Amino acid sequence: MLIDKEYPATHSMTTAWFAIDEDGNVAIMECDDNGPAPVGIEIDQYAPDLFEESLISKENRIAYTDEQLLRLMSNSATPLELAEKWKDEDFSHIFDSLCEIDPAKTELLKEAASLSGMNVLHCVSPRLNLWYIDFGPPYYISKNERNTIKEEANEYAKTLYKRLFTDGVLLKVVKLYFDLDRENNDKISHGYLRLADTAFSLYHQEYDDRYPSERVNDAPSDIAVHESQLSDTIRDKAIRLPLKFSEHDRIQLAAYVASYFWGSNDGWLVDGETAQIVKLPDGNFYFVGDGCYFKPIPVEDGLKSPAIRFHSSIRSEKEYRINGKRGYISDSDGKFRIIGSFQTYVPKDTDIIERVNYEDYEEDDEDDED
Repeated sequence: MLIDKEYPATHSMTTAWFAIDEDGNVAIMECDDNGPAPVGIEIDQYAPDLFEESLISKENRIAYTDEQLLRLMSNSATPLELAEKWKDEDFSHIFDSLCEIDPAKTELLKEAASLSGMNVLHCVSPRLNLWYIDFGPPYYISKNERNTIKEEANEYAKTLYKRLFTDGVLLKVVKLYFDLDRENNDKISHGYLRLADTAFSLYHQEYDDRYPSERVNDAPSDIAVHESQLSDTIRDKAIRLPLKFSEHDRIQLAAYVASYFWGSNDGWLVDGETAQIVKLPDGNFYFVGDGCYFKPIPVEDGLKSPAIRFHSSIRSEKEYRINGKRGYISDSDGKFRIIGSFQTYVPKDTDIIERVNYEDYEEDDEDDED
């Protein structure tokens, strides 16, 4: 609902950032707890946060065109719709909303903004009469607190916020919160921003960091935000990718830039650098850097090299060969995890099982030279 603040509840940490493709088109990318996320970006920030800052922040503002702004309003609701839909609500909050206002009634809007030092009122487009609104009660009152002055101030705020709807101050309203992990975004009711209206390509990385991020919105080139519209601050922090968003519905970020993972499916070292095993859009598993960048190495090829070694933080986990093939990780139940496929393997009586000794490679190399 418009007046209920929403936060993603599934994950404790989400990280989002702007990315720029070869054509200068801009995407918002987001990963859940485990990553990957580019090295050096701010963590614990959601895609809606970036989007809202791009409307109101001086440093992180985007110079949206009128066409892009009107597109944001295309699923907006009218005051009559809202009044009927939310007639049982107390109007104590109006959160994260882009509103078309009646320019003749701005005084009431500004009075409402003045009721709390936390309230945000920002004119996004004077020509289109579009304002960003984020209003809350003047005071927080704990359950056991009794304070007549605070209670009266909060009640007055509710009355005034409601008048913004009933007195026609707000002509159209759209709540800017969106969730890249939500299903059925195309069925969002009036008054909520649809992903397709954001003018960004949008990518979401699921909790399982092995798999590529998925595109949840492909912004047509004629309305897509371009890097020329970005502030210097956003442009400097944005991640540049050597691809075109229009041609990639899945992206494994660690294949292109140094990225961090906040959870490991295994522990590996590649030439002494920490590595992860991930799946690329081609369907195969690769070694990629964790906190560093190197060209992705196919798992099957990598296991032929002594430069790639298993390095788990769990003492009991070791790498084994079974019937001469590397890539089996010991399990406390006497089973093995097969890297790359991430399946469990139960040894047969006829299997030849050997602990991998990486120094053996060095001896083999010397034998080859002889």
